[in-house]
Amino acid sequence: MKKLLLTLGLTASLSLLGAGNLSKNTFENMQIFKDIGAEVSNFGQVGNTGMYMVMGSDKKKNPFKVVVDSKGEFLFLIQSVINTKTKSEFKLPIDTSILEGKETFTYGTGKEVIYVFTDPECPYCKKFEKVWPTLTDKYTFKVFLFNLSFHKKAVPMSNYIISGGSKETRGDRLIEIANGNDTNWLAFNSKLEKEARKEFETQLQDKNLNKQLKKSIEKIIKEKIATELKEATELMKTATELGGQLGVQGTPTTIKTNGETVVDWSKL
Repeated sequence: MKKLLLTLGLTASLSLLGAGNLSKNTFENMQIFKDIGAEVSNFGQVGNTGMYMVMGSDKKKNPFKVVVDSKGEFLFLIQSVINTKTKSEFKLPIDTSILEGKETFTYGTGKEVIYVFTDPECPYCKKFEKVWPTLTDKYTFKVFLFNLSFHKKAVPMSNYIISGGSKETRGDRLIEIANGNDTNWLAFNSKLEKEARKEFETQLQDKNLNKQLKKSIEKIIKEKIATELKEATELMKTATELGGQLGVQGTPTTIKTNGETVVDWSKL
């Protein structure tokens, strides 16, 4: 956002926007967005104001949300736009097409699809996930493991969910954790560490081991673990990037296929 703010300046000049032929490329091709390598994920007109809300991310995958007028004379950095008549926040329908086929796993077989960004350590997510088994006939949940940085157990939990079983069992493993069973994910990560260190155990126990050699061995161990967790790492990275593009800030975030965010998931 700092880069975007600096780039905007006071002399920003944007191309004239045609009201009838706007597309994501219209905005991406503006110099102001080119300068930050912007990838636009969504846009829409704010009421009948002639102003457009534009959402996306820069080349470093940092999300942004701005409002630009139809003539390109003004551009605003914003937190939110409020409809003063309804007293509600103006929100763009989310473009769910960018999510299709990129979910960490699916759960349920119902006709109605719900995209869910969840964190296995999040207590609110756990409450939601506990009721999933009762909703499988009505919904298909397309799940993205969106781990919040302050939840230190979320990544090892996700490693277990993804790497510890098949795609069909990932949902069961998530719900297992939601129900308070920490035994299996802890054992999985412990075993992974133990197996990676196994062939070096004798060397590492040698009190006279050269510090540089020890450092090299520890690096090899980390690389072995990373190889085992490659799929999990990639899927978590994808979920994080997609969540950033869509402006996901907390968990659980639930989205319908029409782009509507379900604020009160307990009413599903």
